[in-house]
Amino acid sequence: MQASIPLSTRQKNCNTCVQSKRRCDRQTPICSRCAERDVPCTYGKPKKRKLDTASTFAEVVSPPSPSAIWFDPGITLDMGYLENPILESQSGSTYHAATSDMFSHGLISNDISMGVFNSSESANTSYPSSTHMGAVQIPEESDQSCLRSCSPIDDEILKSWEKMGVFCGDVQPWHLHDSQTRLHFAVDRVKGYTAQMANHNATPFLHHNLYQDSMPSCILSCFSTSVLYTNRTPANTPMVLRTLHSNVTALVNSESDPSLAIAPLQRLARTQTLFIYEIIRLFDGDIALRAQGEKHIPLLQTWLSELCCLRNNLRETAHGGETHPPTWKEWIFDESVRRTVVMAYSVIGLYDLMKDPGEKLGNPGSWAFIHRWTLGGSLWKAKTESDFDRLWARNQHFVIANFSFDKFIAQGKGDEIDEFGEMLLSVYMGVDETRKFMAKGANLGSPASEQS
Repeated sequence: MQASIPLSTRQKNCNTCVQSKRRCDRQTPICSRCAERDVPCTYGKPKKRKLDTASTFAEVVSPPSPSAIWFDPGITLDMGYLENPILESQSGSTYHAATSDMFSHGLISNDISMGVFNSSESANTSYPSSTHMGAVQIPEESDQSCLRSCSPIDDEILKSWEKMGVFCGDVQPWHLHDSQTRLHFAVDRVKGYTAQMANHNATPFLHHNLYQDSMPSCILSCFSTSVLYTNRTPANTPMVLRTLHSNVTALVNSESDPSLAIAPLQRLARTQTLFIYEIIRLFDGDIALRAQGEKHIPLLQTWLSELCCLRNNLRETAHGGETHPPTWKEWIFDESVRRTVVMAYSVIGLYDLMKDPGEKLGNPGSWAFIHRWTLGGSLWKAKTESDFDRLWARNQHFVIANFSFDKFIAQGKGDEIDEFGEMLLSVYMGVDETRKFMAKGANLGSPASEQS
């Protein structure tokens, strides 16, 4: 899976090994040393390339890896690397990447105990979006040196993290087996995404019409793998897992060359495909699958970082500056990108939390930045462009930044919550409170301080 390939530069070792003056085994896409230390692995000298972008906003360099378990109100966050941050600016502005030491943080600590786990083709046609902005120059100092369409979190988001400390700071291994807890609910929903892909070719972060006009081959492979895995039997499980391994290998080998010119739709497709493969392997319960899945978390993180380059992060909408509604196809692509980023970061953090329940980390990682998405179930479920336009005009959707639900809880209605929103809201305010909110279709006020 990680066989060496000829490099187009005279430098043979990866940049990280060169800087640390260590021996490099030159494996691709990630050398063994970088994989062991969970740090970005890049070959060759920095160069500039052009990338079509759907974002109309300036973007901030990719932060360290995400973690959900720093959301404890009693700890001090390590926000030192946000001094003199690069903020969102006017449309069309671009910024160079920040220093590479921002990427020295590991994705998942190597000495973390296993916690609760110790129990029993490339689409060359770009998708309709804000691509009229043309191309931007993106430095390639690192696989994760993509510019980000986000700015550092504000007081509202910090307040929401404090409320989530009830969940993240009190998780116990047995919560995974208690159907009344947030952890059980979240893991159960995540594990169900594979079956949703198999039965509907869609998930809460992959719109059912996203690939209607152009179906990347990796999505077809992901669909077939999901069907096989969902319907596996004791007799055919070895062949199913062999197919999974083969498809993961093919995806990584075909998509890991940084010199490839990859269209925005393909970037989204490969990230969603790897994300679903990671869900299967990390949450199956098989120790061999889990070990293989952990090896590709850094690659998923890299691809998520690149997705943030394409993302319309709804800055103008959040600040009341939007002048015209998006087309249906534009919104489908943009919202799928936004939801993929938020859900994948959440699942990586959830997995990290399960490995070491109660661990409190001072590094917020990618959650130190704003990741906006649209809470509007009727928009996501719209079947036609005319339905979408009509529902958009009703203006009953909300722009949510990370997990900042307070404004929606005070002003929104439960019937606008789709499965994506239900998953995140349940983690934020509790499973029972979310169900009550959705059942009444009205606001309930502030989140209850339940312990689940």
